[in-house]
Amino acid sequence: MERIIATVYQIEECKKLILKGDIFSFRMAFVLLDNVAEILMYRRIQSDLAFNEIWLRHDEMMKTQSTTTEYKKWRKNRNIVSRKRKYSISRYFDEKIKFLSEEKSTIRKSEASTLRSLHKYRNEIYHEDKVRRETVQTSTLLLYEIVCKLLPRLHPGSIGYYSGNPDREERRVFFEKYKNAKTTNNMLKDNGLIIIMNSLRRGISLDCNELRKVLQQTLKDRILISLESIDFVMRDGFQCKTREKALKLIQLIHSGKLHGPIDYKEPLRNFTPKYTMKNFSTWRKKIKKLKELKSKVKLFKAFSAIETEFEKLETMLATAAMELDLAIQHKIDMMRGK
Repeated sequence: MERIIATVYQIEECKKLILKGDIFSFRMAFVLLDNVAEILMYRRIQSDLAFNEIWLRHDEMMKTQSTTTEYKKWRKNRNIVSRKRKYSISRYFDEKIKFLSEEKSTIRKSEASTLRSLHKYRNEIYHEDKVRRETVQTSTLLLYEIVCKLLPRLHPGSIGYYSGNPDREERRVFFEKYKNAKTTNNMLKDNGLIIIMNSLRRGISLDCNELRKVLQQTLKDRILISLESIDFVMRDGFQCKTREKALKLIQLIHSGKLHGPIDYKEPLRNFTPKYTMKNFSTWRKKIKKLKELKSKVKLFKAFSAIETEFEKLETMLATAAMELDLAIQHKIDMMRGK
């Protein structure tokens, strides 16, 4: 029970941060929510695999003491996880999601894909101090909604009580706040976590149309910035006549196959680029198709797929524009005698 109280308390603190409404509060709430998601998954997995070690030992015994036919009959339909696999599941976020969405079906596949994408954002915040300002609010609201839904689904089966002091202050305060979730003898109702989930979600909502609008506009803006980077290189870098040629040249330089101030025409002619201007047309069509999706998690999944396809090129173009700008500034400084 203490673990449930601690988890609910953490979600409550996230709710307070979200209601503040500023980017710094969303940033903190996002990291805390990602942590709640992983804790919920971890505890559920520990419960699901509670008897796994016993089955592993029995499996080892059956291998050595049974005939092949007997062993196959015994092993059939028994989902035994190897020690190596269990270690990976316990340690890695993506492996937890994979286990609970593919092997146990506790997490829906659309939710699993969204959680993976959102965890990538969390890693950027936590390890690189990078906040996606355009989408941090909607991403946090979406993650909050998913975490609340996972609370009753991922609880570890049995809900036990701490055997020390049965009248702990934390528990008393908890049940005062969630009176409808307890039984007459101060136990958590069978649907207690659903009642708590509904209470946590009250006052925090994410409109699907608003989410779509933010995600579409974000992608449109990022594509426009990338096209401006191509135009900059085309105009002030190598004076290419078309965006197509400039895009191809940027990729050639990025590939490392062009070294020094040499004639690039021959290498460029023989180079096969990964991206062409057709990719931008394809991404724009996919952005328009987001209007057809009515589910928030499916909408974010589609957004994330476009973002993943586009992001490597986006980084490449931004780097090319920055390096060209630095080179131009250096040349100006040299001309001024700096």
